[in-house]
Amino acid sequence: KDEILATVRAAALDRFAAALEAGLAQGSDARERARAIGDAYVRFATEHPAAYQLMSEISQVDESRYPELVRASRRARETMVGYVRDMIREGMMDGDADLIGYMFWSTLHGIVVLDMAGRLGGEIDADTLRKKTMRTLLAGMARAAQLGPWLRSTLFASPKGLVTRLHYDHFDNICARRRPNPRRTPLPSAAKPSPARGRRAEGRALHPRP
Repeated sequence: KDEILATVRAAALDRFAAALEAGLAQGSDARERARAIGDAYVRFATEHPAAYQLMSEISQVDESRYPELVRASRRARETMVGYVRDMIREGMMDGDADLIGYMFWSTLHGIVVLDMAGRLGGEIDADTLRKKTMRTLLAGMARAAQLGPWLRSTLFASPKGLVTRLHYDHFDNICARRRPNPRRTPLPSAAKPSPARGRRAEGRALHPRP
């Protein structure tokens, strides 16, 4: 019985991976491939709900006993991580490709499951929610990639190598000044210091005395 279940689950994972690989082949750059992965993921879950539930909601004790299941699982994971490596190489984001891939995977899975269970209600469209969520994640990670070197060298270089609440507050204030946003609620501030005094204050905030 366990062997049969493992064989069926491996087949579902292979079908899932094949669907995503076909989507990847349609993209000409990393951004298009990422969009194609999301579309293929949702399409597979919608068109093959039983297979999707087999691969995502059922687990077996000691799955390493079933080589075909191990191979199919590895193939499915690679489809959900490989395109992230492309985005990192093209400078769209920075970080651990495996971790980011699982972050996107868990986001897609959560939206799909909520939609399949009817938990989104009539007022929330699953496709709109997915695209908005993924765009928000990608935009945030792209911004983090741009700020990364400056952030590490400028903000979080405390004498003892500690990131304190003071550093985070200082980061928020600098970002607010560097990129004005009319929709952002203004940060409370005291009387504006002179530029020279402001620079000295920033230096003391970044490197507080022990």
